[in-house]
Amino acid sequence: MTRKGVYIDRIASAWVIRRFIDAKAKFRFVNERGARFAKDELRFDMFDGEFTHEGDCCTFEVLLDRFQLADPALAPSARSCTTST
Repeated sequence: MTRKGVYIDRIASAWVIRRFIDAKAKFRFVNERGARFAKDELRFDMFDGEFTHEGDCCTFEVLLDRFQLADPALAPSARSCTTST
């Protein structure tokens, strides 16, 4: 689950999730305020989301770091950043 709106971090994150993390992932785009999520839903690029900005890293970079995605195709897309974890 993520916020409505097409923005580069959100779309890149959805792409990396579907391509490298979970090929069967389904996405739900919601208004962030008052959004309720089911127990089996993970939130990304949202306030208090399981995967969101950390330190100076955007959500896409956080996903690469947390899932240790080192595919050469991803290297040019990720800049060097520092997560807070």
